[in-house]
Amino acid sequence: MRMHWIMTLQWSAADGLHTKTMDGTVEPNPGATRQDIYANAYEFASKHMGAKDAAVLSFTLEPDEL
Repeated sequence: MRMHWIMTLQWSAADGLHTKTMDGTVEPNPGATRQDIYANAYEFASKHMGAKDAAVLSFTLEPDEL
């Protein structure tokens, strides 16, 4: 089942405090846990945002189907 995640990160940089939200979908492998998806989403989002050591302000994970 495909899942949709939304994550908001906040981090400090030389030019001040940044907050940004990113989302995506994932088809978990059998046996995957919510923690696995969270860790992968955090790694993906923080790299794409350039957000080293970011704090997670929000994380949502739900089925992608309506």
